[in-house]
Parts: sequence; structure tokens; C-alpha cells
Amino acid sequence: MEVLPIIAGWVGMSLILMAYYLISVKKITGESNLYQLLNFVGAFCLIYNTFIQRAWPVMVLNIVWVIIAVRTLFFVKRKGS
Repeated sequence: MEVLPIIAGWVGMSLILMAYYLISVKKITGESNLYQLLNFVGAFCLIYNTFIQRAWPVMVLNIVWVIIAVRTLFFVKRKGS
């Protein structure tokens, strides 16, 4: 088994958990770029991991997660302009 997909899975999981923790303790908001970027990068890492592992339901979940993060980043940026 390759090491890179395993590392990507752990990094992705850690980033998403960090985002959840930071929002839960009110260090960031759901509209913050940091929150959305943590979710985007975390989900992207998990997409890679789940693609290699052929975990299709989890891969689709993370694809949707990335789409939500990108949309929110775009919306917040437009709203701020």
C-alpha cells in the first residue's frame, strides 16, 4: 500500500476536525476564509485518499464538501467587495 494516500487521509481528517473545533470554540466563524480553506483542503485530501481506497460514498461526500467550501469562499469574497 502506498504511503501518500494514507498521509493524505490523516491530514484531511485533521484539517476538517481542526475547522470544526475552531468554529465550536468560536475562534472563527462559518464565513471565515480560514474555516472554508481548512474544509476545502481537508476534503480534497480525503477525496484523494478515498479514490485510492475505492470508498465511493465517502469520496462523493467530500466532493460535495469541496463544492460547498468553494461556493462559500466565492460568496463571502463577493459579499465583502
